[in-house]
Order: sequence, then structure tokens, then C-alpha cells
Amino acid sequence: MNDQPAIEESISSSLSSMQSDLPDLNQKIATILTKRCTETLRQHIRSVITQFRGSNTKPPTEASYFVPHIIKPLITFCKVNKQLLSGKRRNECNSIVADAVALRYYNIVFEHLTTLKKTEESSKIMKRLKKGKSTRSSFFAGNNNGDGSDESGALMSDEDKIRLQILLDVKQFGKEVWVFYSCIFVI
Repeated sequence: MNDQPAIEESISSSLSSMQSDLPDLNQKIATILTKRCTETLRQHIRSVITQFRGSNTKPPTEASYFVPHIIKPLITFCKVNKQLLSGKRRNECNSIVADAVALRYYNIVFEHLTTLKKTEESSKIMKRLKKGKSTRSSFFAGNNNGDGSDESGALMSDEDKIRLQILLDVKQFGKEVWVFYSCIFVI
């Protein structure tokens, strides 16, 4: 038993080495989970745009099918690894991933809405040119009755349906994240 101090020293050294690698490992896990949560996001948001572009579909009334699945990889990871991760590590990982996913979602939505606005403005200019009207365009053009109609009483435009669908999706995503954080200690 004269080797016991050497064994303790060796174990202590190994543990110190592994603990120093934990922050890097946590960051890698968070990066992988973020990627898994967001890898199809751009494709799904594009599908919202194509769903309403040039179609006579009714305005949306509920979130898209994909929204509840956005943070599913994070939820699964937490359930599977509950016993392996301390509450502190789990909360750190959850916060990092949820924040990164929300930021990525925001950036993709912002990009698509900006493109949608530019396309809408270009389309208005082209229509005015065809009709021989002034090409002056205004950011606040149109009637905002709040009832989905313009001055002529026409139904909601494709662009407005897209915006409404994205709004419903973002609200549902917020609810999903809220429920996840509310249940995090139960998982």
C-alpha cells in the first residue's frame, strides 16, 4: 500500500485534466445541438413563402407544422442525458443553444421578410408602370384597415399571408421555448 499516494496523485491529475476540457466539450455539444435545431430552418421558412406565393389559399390561422420540432434535438438531448449532466451544466447548455437557435431563427426570418418587402415594392413599381401611373412608391402605401383588405376591398395579399404565417410561427416558437424552460427541471 505504499503506492496509494502515487495512485491518488495519478487519479487527481487525470480528473483535473478532464475538468479543464469540460468547457470545450460543453461548447462543442452546444454547437452540435444548435446546428441540429437550425439545419432545416431556412428550408422550412422558404416553404412558408412558396405555400402562399401565387396561390388562393386562405390566410393562416395556426403555426406551421415544423415549429414544435425546432428545439426537439435539445429536448431529446436533455432527456437522454439528464443523469449524466449536472443541473448547472444542463442549464448552461440549454441557455446557449436556445439563445443561438432563437438568434438564427430571427436572422433567417429577417432576411426573408426583407427580401419579401423588396420584391413587393418592385412588384408595385412594375404594376404602376404597366398602368401608366407614377412610379413613386411609399413604404406606408395602401390602406391598413386591419381586416386584410386594401382600398378596393380585395382579400389579403400573398405577402400579408406570408407575414401572418411567420408571425404565428414566431409566437409558437416562443411558446415552445417557454414551455421547455418551464419543464426543464421536470425532464
